[in-house]
Amino acid sequence: MDKDKDKLSVEEIGEPKDFTEFLKGEDDILLMPEDDFREGHRVLKPEAYQLAKWTRQKRPEIKIDVLKCEEKIDLKSEEIWLPLIFVSQSIALPLALNIIYDYLKFRIKGFLNKENPKVHLNIICKESEKTKKISYDGPVSGLEKFKDFDINKFMED
Repeated sequence: MDKDKDKLSVEEIGEPKDFTEFLKGEDDILLMPEDDFREGHRVLKPEAYQLAKWTRQKRPEIKIDVLKCEEKIDLKSEEIWLPLIFVSQSIALPLALNIIYDYLKFRIKGFLNKENPKVHLNIICKESEKTKKISYDGPVSGLEKFKDFDINKFMED
Protein backbone atom coordinates (compact mmCIF):
# COMPACT_ATOMS: atom_id res chain seq x y z
CA MET A 1 0.00 0.00 0.00
CA ASP A 2 1.23 3.51 -0.85
CA LYS A 3 2.55 5.21 2.29
CA ASP A 4 0.75 8.47 1.40
CA LYS A 5 -2.68 6.84 1.00
CA ASP A 6 -5.02 6.04 3.82
CA LYS A 7 -7.57 3.32 4.25
CA LEU A 8 -10.49 3.85 6.59
CA SER A 9 -13.13 1.19 7.02
CA VAL A 10 -16.15 0.84 9.26
CA GLU A 11 -17.95 -2.45 9.65
CA GLU A 12 -20.69 -3.76 11.88
CA ILE A 13 -19.46 -6.80 13.76
CA GLY A 14 -20.76 -9.27 16.29
CA GLU A 15 -19.90 -8.38 19.86
CA PRO A 16 -16.64 -10.15 20.78
CA LYS A 17 -16.59 -11.95 24.15
CA ASP A 18 -13.74 -9.74 25.42
CA PHE A 19 -15.74 -6.64 24.49
CA THR A 20 -18.84 -7.91 26.30
CA GLU A 21 -16.74 -8.40 29.45
CA PHE A 22 -15.22 -4.93 29.03
CA LEU A 23 -18.68 -3.32 28.87
CA LYS A 24 -19.48 -4.79 32.30
CA GLY A 25 -16.50 -2.99 33.85
CA GLU A 26 -15.81 0.63 34.72
CA ASP A 27 -13.14 1.57 32.16
CA ASP A 28 -13.89 4.09 29.41
CA ILE A 29 -11.14 2.76 27.15
CA LEU A 30 -9.39 -0.62 27.24
CA LEU A 31 -6.28 -1.37 25.19
CA MET A 32 -6.23 -5.00 24.10
CA PRO A 33 -3.80 -7.58 22.73
CA GLU A 34 -4.63 -9.01 19.30
CA ASP A 35 -3.98 -12.22 17.42
CA ASP A 36 -0.79 -11.76 15.42
CA PHE A 37 -0.01 -14.02 12.50
CA ARG A 38 3.75 -13.43 12.85
CA GLU A 39 3.82 -14.53 16.47
CA GLY A 40 1.03 -17.14 16.30
CA HIS A 41 -0.69 -15.92 19.49
CA ARG A 42 -2.08 -12.77 21.11
CA VAL A 43 0.34 -9.88 21.45
CA LEU A 44 0.14 -6.31 22.64
CA LYS A 45 1.08 -3.63 20.12
CA PRO A 46 4.02 -1.36 21.02
CA GLU A 47 2.11 1.87 21.70
CA ALA A 48 -0.28 0.41 24.31
CA TYR A 49 1.49 1.50 27.49
CA GLN A 50 2.57 4.87 26.10
CA LEU A 51 -0.98 5.71 24.98
CA ALA A 52 -2.34 4.71 28.39
CA LYS A 53 0.30 6.73 30.25
CA TRP A 54 -0.24 9.79 28.05
CA THR A 55 -4.03 9.61 28.48
CA ARG A 56 -3.73 9.31 32.27
CA GLN A 57 -1.51 12.40 32.36
CA LYS A 58 -3.38 14.57 29.86
CA ARG A 59 -6.95 13.39 30.44
CA PRO A 60 -7.11 12.04 34.03
CA GLU A 61 -10.91 12.01 33.95
CA ILE A 62 -10.82 9.20 31.36
CA LYS A 63 -10.52 5.70 32.81
CA ILE A 64 -8.09 3.83 30.57
CA ASP A 65 -6.52 0.45 31.17
CA VAL A 66 -4.32 -2.06 29.34
CA LEU A 67 -5.30 -5.73 29.41
CA LYS A 68 -2.32 -7.66 30.70
CA CYS A 69 -0.54 -9.73 28.10
CA GLU A 70 2.56 -11.92 28.32
CA GLU A 71 3.79 -10.86 24.90
CA LYS A 72 4.44 -7.37 23.59
CA ILE A 73 5.40 -7.23 19.95
CA ASP A 74 8.37 -5.03 19.17
CA LEU A 75 8.25 -3.59 15.67
CA LYS A 76 11.28 -1.88 14.19
CA SER A 77 9.87 0.72 11.83
CA GLU A 78 8.74 4.31 11.75
CA GLU A 79 5.12 3.13 11.73
CA ILE A 80 2.89 3.61 14.76
CA TRP A 81 1.04 0.46 15.79
CA LEU A 82 -1.74 1.17 18.26
CA PRO A 83 -3.33 -1.73 20.15
CA LEU A 84 -6.89 -2.86 19.63
CA ILE A 85 -8.96 -0.20 21.40
CA PHE A 86 -12.29 -0.87 23.09
CA VAL A 87 -14.43 2.22 23.73
CA SER A 88 -17.26 1.99 26.26
CA GLN A 89 -20.66 3.56 25.97
CA SER A 90 -19.85 5.83 28.92
CA ILE A 91 -17.73 8.14 26.77
CA ALA A 92 -18.52 9.43 23.32
CA LEU A 93 -16.70 7.88 20.40
CA PRO A 94 -15.73 11.35 19.07
CA LEU A 95 -14.04 12.07 22.43
CA ALA A 96 -12.07 8.82 22.22
CA LEU A 97 -11.05 9.64 18.64
CA ASN A 98 -9.90 13.10 19.70
CA ILE A 99 -7.80 11.60 22.51
CA ILE A 100 -6.16 9.22 20.04
CA TYR A 101 -5.59 12.02 17.52
CA ASP A 102 -4.04 14.29 20.17
CA TYR A 103 -1.81 11.45 21.37
CA LEU A 104 -0.60 10.85 17.81
CA LYS A 105 0.16 14.56 17.33
CA PHE A 106 2.22 14.40 20.55
CA ARG A 107 3.86 11.13 19.45
CA ILE A 108 5.08 12.44 16.07
CA LYS A 109 6.66 15.62 17.44
CA GLY A 110 10.04 13.88 17.37
CA PHE A 111 9.77 12.94 13.70
CA LEU A 112 11.41 15.02 11.02
CA ASN A 113 9.12 17.50 9.25
CA LYS A 114 9.03 15.51 6.02
CA GLU A 115 8.14 12.26 7.74
CA ASN A 116 4.49 11.36 7.98
CA PRO A 117 4.50 7.98 9.74
CA LYS A 118 1.89 5.40 8.94
CA VAL A 119 -0.60 4.58 11.70
CA HIS A 120 -2.39 1.27 12.26
CA LEU A 121 -5.52 1.58 14.37
CA ASN A 122 -8.53 -0.64 15.24
CA ILE A 123 -11.34 0.55 17.51
CA ILE A 124 -14.38 -1.43 18.64
CA CYS A 125 -17.32 0.48 20.07
CA LYS A 126 -21.02 0.07 20.70
CA GLU A 127 -23.66 2.70 20.13
CA SER A 128 -27.27 1.70 20.74
CA GLU A 129 -27.48 -1.96 19.73
CA LYS A 130 -24.78 -1.88 17.06
CA THR A 131 -21.18 -2.96 17.63
CA LYS A 132 -18.82 -1.52 15.06
CA LYS A 133 -15.16 -1.77 14.24
CA ILE A 134 -13.24 1.17 12.81
CA SER A 135 -9.97 0.31 11.10
CA TYR A 136 -7.46 2.85 9.84
CA ASP A 137 -4.16 2.33 8.04
CA GLY A 138 -2.51 5.43 6.70
CA PRO A 139 -0.51 8.52 7.49
CA VAL A 140 -1.11 10.46 10.71
CA SER A 141 -2.21 13.42 8.57
CA GLY A 142 -5.16 11.34 7.34
CA LEU A 143 -6.59 11.26 10.86
CA GLU A 144 -7.65 14.91 10.47
CA LYS A 145 -11.02 13.54 9.31
CA PHE A 146 -11.61 12.28 12.87
CA LYS A 147 -11.68 15.86 14.18
CA ASP A 148 -15.10 16.40 12.54
CA PHE A 149 -16.42 12.94 13.22
CA ASP A 150 -20.20 12.63 12.69
CA ILE A 151 -21.55 9.95 15.04
CA ASN A 152 -24.94 9.88 13.30
CA LYS A 153 -23.41 9.12 9.89
CA PHE A 154 -21.13 6.54 11.50
CA MET A 155 -24.05 4.64 13.00
CA GLU A 156 -25.99 4.70 9.72
CA ASP A 157 -23.13 3.13 7.70
